[in-house]
Amino acid sequence: MKRLAMIFAMDQNGLVGKDGTLPWHAPRDLKWFKAATLNKTMIMGRRTWDSLGRPLPKRTSIVVSSAPRPSALPEPVHWVNSLDDALALGQRIDDGQDEMLIIGGPTLCELAKPHVARFYRTILDATYDGDCWFDRDFASDWQASYRGTVPATGDTPAMTIEVLNRH
Repeated sequence: MKRLAMIFAMDQNGLVGKDGTLPWHAPRDLKWFKAATLNKTMIMGRRTWDSLGRPLPKRTSIVVSSAPRPSALPEPVHWVNSLDDALALGQRIDDGQDEMLIIGGPTLCELAKPHVARFYRTILDATYDGDCWFDRDFASDWQASYRGTVPATGDTPAMTIEVLNRH
């Protein structure tokens, strides 16, 4: 059975988004996102899917939405109507991996939290303006299996990257 994980980045205050996008450009975090999601099944809400604009290479996408399935949906993208349907489908997809990842948006993340066994979290050492937050202390009792710091470079602030596991 595949483990359910979630991956996200936040600023020091727990901000994760602004107008449906990331309020920062952090190339090293995007590299981390790619490494963590490559060859895996990603579960996301429709707005997150829309923000990507296309399927990400070497990843299967499951979009959760109450909206009707678009007639022209590229492969390998699946459209389902509930988190339960997404989790069941994710278990059936044979991608050779032991986990699938929730990648956004905020409503889906909140629904999925009780089912998540691992969090991949990036905390940027900065604050930004935005309209979407994630509880910064949600995993205070989780065990960190990895914690690394990335120094600031150019316009990109320093960041802490963590892998947190449920006890």
